[in-house]
Amino acid sequence: KRYYFQAYATNRYGTAYGSVKSFTTTSSGADRPTVSTDSATDIGDDYATLNGEITSIGGGVITEYGFYYGTSSSPSTKVRVGRTGISEGDDFSYDLTDLSADKRYYFRAYATNRYGTSYGSVRSFTTGSGITSKPKVTTVTPATGKGTAALYGIVNSIGSSAITSYGFYYGTSSSPSTRVEAGYGDLEAGKTFSYRLTGLSAGTTYYVQAYATNRYGTSYGSVLSFKVQTPSQYQSVFTIGSYTYDMNGASQRSDVAPYIKDNRTYLPIRFVAYSVGITDYYIIWDETNQMVILIKDAVVVKLQLNSRVMLVNGSTVMLDTAPEIRSNRVCLPIAPVVKAFGYTATWDQYTQQVTIR
Repeated sequence: KRYYFQAYATNRYGTAYGSVKSFTTTSSGADRPTVSTDSATDIGDDYATLNGEITSIGGGVITEYGFYYGTSSSPSTKVRVGRTGISEGDDFSYDLTDLSADKRYYFRAYATNRYGTSYGSVRSFTTGSGITSKPKVTTVTPATGKGTAALYGIVNSIGSSAITSYGFYYGTSSSPSTRVEAGYGDLEAGKTFSYRLTGLSAGTTYYVQAYATNRYGTSYGSVLSFKVQTPSQYQSVFTIGSYTYDMNGASQRSDVAPYIKDNRTYLPIRFVAYSVGITDYYIIWDETNQMVILIKDAVVVKLQLNSRVMLVNGSTVMLDTAPEIRSNRVCLPIAPVVKAFGYTATWDQYTQQVTIR
């Protein structure tokens, strides 16, 4: 606020006055905005994202906001994020690039209105080591069916930054060149990804190679060959008590071993689905309804925990026993399930094996 003042002095002959002057008081802290500095995110070898929040606009609209950053605990390099259009409670951020690897940086948010500028607390982050690497990926033996193949890959390591895309190259030459995307965006290390091919020719040798990409480049798994089996050749064999099973002559591993209960054989439905050429994308767990949904071509099978009703394209098929959970996997006698997809399951009591063909 502006104030005016005037000096005076008095003696026996009267009073004299000085000239009128003025001054303006500064604003109180309550008039200025308040801002918080949030933790930095997406920190890499040479980049990071700074984050802040307008917690109060104070006594007037925000006229500027952003960050100060630097390598000292009193950061002085200013980056303006914006001038207007931000309100109380809004977040804001800024992507820093061209930073030095393996170095500590300090930053704090700021915001300005007509009454002044306020600052958040000083925070810090450290950039990556500068050792950049691409992902590591493994090509897994495909599961082949009647004119189809389910391709599988595993991301062993994401490398120095998040995975951005992943998939396969396949073809009839040993240097496969036809690319199919299995997904985009982040994929954690150790996760399996898959893609289903259709319209393949029985007896033809195909080749497949998994790949995964991050910001530093693309890595490839080994090239594997496979043939689409004829119905008489195609089979998978599960053994009671064994975590390994055979799929078209290739040894695979399940995380739940088949078991016998009440004279019935129980198999984990996910690995049974693999054996009939269904990929992860078409194996759906409905948590709300406690239901597994399997999709292949025009066939949709729904199985609900603790229910003997199986739905095949909406039609009811009664099961002898209901699905149950064992070691976080849905298990059940699987003959009616594979039958819905055009396969058969046979039991050999001497070898303690279930064969799906």
